[in-house]
Amino acid sequence: QMELLPYIIEKLPHVNFYWAGDGKYAVKILEELEKYDNFHWLKRLEYPNGVRKFFSEMDVYGLLTGMDMSPHTLLEASLMKKPIIATDVGGISESCKNEETCFLINKDNADEWVSKIKFLFENDTMRKSMGNAGFRNVKENFLWDKIADDFINILKSMKII
Repeated sequence: QMELLPYIIEKLPHVNFYWAGDGKYAVKILEELEKYDNFHWLKRLEYPNGVRKFFSEMDVYGLLTGMDMSPHTLLEASLMKKPIIATDVGGISESCKNEETCFLINKDNADEWVSKIKFLFENDTMRKSMGNAGFRNVKENFLWDKIADDFINILKSMKII
């Protein structure tokens, strides 16, 4: 999916794109992307403060991937009230609600990425609404109190406790 990013960056020269992280693909990715003035590599961020600062300063969080199962970054972005655009793969749709807390994009659809990024940057009200809905979604469904209660109820239903 990262191979879509040059196309998206070229179509949106007025939008700054930030990539945080590292790994075995970094060199290959950076060779292609560092030639764009609106692309910025932040390297590996300190956790949790660096990640929190990263999310607090962005307008939209994009998870352009083809392999994530259930990334915590979606929950972290939601807790910072950021709207999300993500590739609809794996368990990503379990962490966010399409067209409510995020926009889910079919794999390999670069034009949809461009369209949704433009839409969110042109619609401040939608960005705020989506970010607030994401925050509520995480608070209602992903905090440890909720997870622990659900787990206890499962054990009770199985007559284990």
